[in-house]
Amino acid sequence: LFTFAASLLTGLVAGLLPALKASRSEPQSVLREGGRTGKMGRGRHAARYGLVVAETALAVILLSGAALMIQSFYRLTHANPGFRADNVLTLSITMPFEKLGFQKIGAYRSEILRRVGEVPRVVAVGGSKTAPLRGGGEPYSFVVPGRPIGYEKVKPQSGAIIVTPGYFNALSIPILRGRAFNDDDDTGMNPVIMINDALARKAFPGEDPVGRIVKMGETGFTIIGVAGNVRNEGIAQALGGAMYVPASQAPRSVMNIYVRTKANPLDLVRAVRQAIWSVNPEQPISSIATLQQSVEETVAQPRFFTFLLGVFGGLAVVLAGLGLYGVISYAVGQRVHEIGIRMALGASRMDVLGSVIGQAMSLTIAGLVIGLAGSFALTRLLASQLYEVNARDPMSLAAVGVFLIAIALLSSYLPARRATRVNPMVALRSE
Repeated sequence: LFTFAASLLTGLVAGLLPALKASRSEPQSVLREGGRTGKMGRGRHAARYGLVVAETALAVILLSGAALMIQSFYRLTHANPGFRADNVLTLSITMPFEKLGFQKIGAYRSEILRRVGEVPRVVAVGGSKTAPLRGGGEPYSFVVPGRPIGYEKVKPQSGAIIVTPGYFNALSIPILRGRAFNDDDDTGMNPVIMINDALARKAFPGEDPVGRIVKMGETGFTIIGVAGNVRNEGIAQALGGAMYVPASQAPRSVMNIYVRTKANPLDLVRAVRQAIWSVNPEQPISSIATLQQSVEETVAQPRFFTFLLGVFGGLAVVLAGLGLYGVISYAVGQRVHEIGIRMALGASRMDVLGSVIGQAMSLTIAGLVIGLAGSFALTRLLASQLYEVNARDPMSLAAVGVFLIAIALLSSYLPARRATRVNPMVALRSE
């Protein structure tokens, strides 16, 4: 209803304004402006030209935003998340802490992962409290014993990711130095942690952190390995420090399970369910999907914005092209007598073609200038939605300008070619 009312109102306004202007015209002045040449008054020409310039400016603004969003979306979808999402099945379980208690929950978790790992065509299995790209890492700060007092006052912070042995294999996260967790680490006898490369560079610049001890509170943890950087907080978020803690040292009730397979992960859903239920038939299982689907969901909003702005930009280009074609075509019809006189006096067809296209280009360039000025101001609003793209990217703006000029040339070429076919004698006799 709103769209219908808005469309109806637009049609009324578009028809009312010219009608009011025409009703106020004085016949004598109109006749003087028109004369034998059949020209329109300058005011009416200016109104039509102004509309074309406004359409072109609007198209520039929308296309500039669309170009930036498309470039940003391309870079976002091609950014390295730090893991491989292909052939990975994900699911979530809530473990029965109240029923089993703290002492038995570790064995329960390990048995579920072991049974899932025995399913045919399963390559690796791992679990974590939080999912990559979804955030949720627990903030911890630590100090490095032996560092100067001034350094210890600035405690390095990181997001702690609670994982099980097999997590790094399941997600194909590279181990840059040292090693990953194993079943011996999962016993919790010797507190160990892993850190990512970003935290290693920050807390241990120019040093090998493997084997070093860090203290969180009164407990010392030995760093056993350095993993590659994973965008745990989101694909568009800056890389931050991350610390990986064995699930046995910080047990949590929720566990996301990642199952790397040799085939389509969804083909193994039933087998994986049966493996989990073989440990506990009453174990709830939720959020079953592929890791690739989870990654795509994280870019759903940018994809929607890009599509929407692209559609609006395309419609604006169509309107600007049609408006330019209509105005130039009408102007050529009004200038038949003038064109006939010019050609009778020796003007070539190329002269006429250049004159008509030049008129179209002058309107287009005026719209480009206004539109670029507007886009400089309005694309700032998109800055928070862009990934590794400057809101005033010159290449994107240049591409928009070239594209619109090409549309303007195409829109004006047909009326211009029709003008070159005017027969001077027929044009003169038409008056």
